[in-house]
Amino acid sequence: MQVKRFIKSCQRKLLAPFDTRWKRAKLKAEKFVLKTMAKHGIACSENSIRRTDGGTAGISLSGGVGVLSMESSNLMLAFLKASQRQIPDPRTLFQAIAIGNGLVLVGHPHVGTMYANASDVVQLPRLVMRNYQEDTTIALERSVGGGDFVLHFGAQQGYHLLTLSHLVGPTGLLVAFETNDDIGTLRLNVESHRLESQVTIVGHEIRTCQSLTLLTPPGKNCIVFVSEGTQLDPLTARSLTEFLKINSLATIVDGARVVSIEEFVGKISKASAFPFTSAA
Repeated sequence: MQVKRFIKSCQRKLLAPFDTRWKRAKLKAEKFVLKTMAKHGIACSENSIRRTDGGTAGISLSGGVGVLSMESSNLMLAFLKASQRQIPDPRTLFQAIAIGNGLVLVGHPHVGTMYANASDVVQLPRLVMRNYQEDTTIALERSVGGGDFVLHFGAQQGYHLLTLSHLVGPTGLLVAFETNDDIGTLRLNVESHRLESQVTIVGHEIRTCQSLTLLTPPGKNCIVFVSEGTQLDPLTARSLTEFLKINSLATIVDGARVVSIEEFVGKISKASAFPFTSAA
């Protein structure tokens, strides 16, 4: 019995510095949420932040805003309870906080935190575990630099878009295309990180866009990034092909691969109903 107590005492002393850093990271994330809600006029104060089951932090939203469903909340709390038994990764101490209204605040390697859809069973576990499309992140880090202009197709909830905003810096420009329901979370991530002047979000209007060539600012190195699994509709594919004919020096990042313009145009031509010619 004394040996067990001694071991537990040693464990507490060893883990104390990590627990302190973890609490500070969570507090910083909570303040980030409050600041964002205040910006959107949602009534909330620091007194409404409370502890919930499993030692995770939750936020009570007023003003008619809904909360996570009981099933989703219990699942997330159980996951967080299990994950908090581990020593946090020094690269990203913050893991996740369920904040209600169908949202979870998760860690991001470049900008600290981001919002994620709590009902997305595909992306959310990988975002929480910090292993979301790591190969793609590496490809972007190798291809994108300060001041670049990036067309990002399939921006989804904004994970890679936030990485791109960090890579291009304040002098870079981004155009994010997303036509699914993720666009709501995408806009929230852009607004909460104050990227409105740097990022242009394009939704369903891309299908009526005749040409992308007018988007390119002069003197900017151009990057075309298509997220893994993104399917371009025929009109978008045609417009992008015309864009690449004019911007023949553009770098193409297709998922986690850097490909040539010829290979990329051949791929989207094959998947489209329109016949295309080479962009070279």
